[in-house]
Amino acid sequence: MKKLFILVGLISFFSTAEKINKDFKIPSSEEAFKFFITHDSQKVLIDIDMHPKAYLYRDKLNIKYEKLKDNKINLFLEGSEIVLEDQFFGESTVYFDNIKVSFNPKNLNKLEFSYQGCYVDKICYPKIKKNIEVKYENSLISSLKII
Repeated sequence: MKKLFILVGLISFFSTAEKINKDFKIPSSEEAFKFFITHDSQKVLIDIDMHPKAYLYRDKLNIKYEKLKDNKINLFLEGSEIVLEDQFFGESTVYFDNIKVSFNPKNLNKLEFSYQGCYVDKICYPKIKKNIEVKYENSLISSLKII
């Protein structure tokens, strides 16, 4: 009888655990970090909306152009920074919820914007890269395109 009770208890436990696991889904990087891009006449403006349990690392936000001497462009960041002890990268400054990024593309035509983040206590997404094509008219930004 005792063995039967233990067996029923284990079956009940595992069937409940299986149901919980079936319902749980870690979002893809596209679902976790929704990327929007726009511009004004002199700046590229990027808005990244995040899943409530996703975050981005401040030091993993980069914009590059291979022909620049220092290979970087200064980013202006707007969002709530939090310093946390991260299981993947140790003490890190991160952004939750939403971040706005702006930068002057310095009359460059093709840039690479990259970022990396994680889903709380689950996974760290690989670095995400977006290639941006910038077109100008009279030295002012006229259009942007993700290529």
